[in-house]
Amino acid sequence: MIQLYQLEGFYRVALHAGYARAARAFPYPITQPGVYQQVRKLEIDLGQTLFERIGHDRVALTGAGRRLFEFCEPFFRDLPDVVRDIEAGLRTATDRPA
Repeated sequence: MIQLYQLEGFYRVALHAGYARAARAFPYPITQPGVYQQVRKLEIDLGQTLFERIGHDRVALTGAGRRLFEFCEPFFRDLPDVVRDIEAGLRTATDRPA
């Protein structure tokens, strides 16, 4: 089963094209090996390689990785705005009493 923390690790590695850069970009402390383990577990769960090494410290998405990134990128990109709106008390039409 895919876990959200695995997707977050995958997303950040894809966004920064490397495990070390991704670890530095996390909003909480995590090591490069920790990020690698998140992604490796996701690859095992999916049965697919998501990145290929293209340099000493750079990776690129495989076809399967591109497909997964296209799916999860809007969620992780927009999440900070959603959290900010909720914390600010903004309500939607479905939040209002009938």
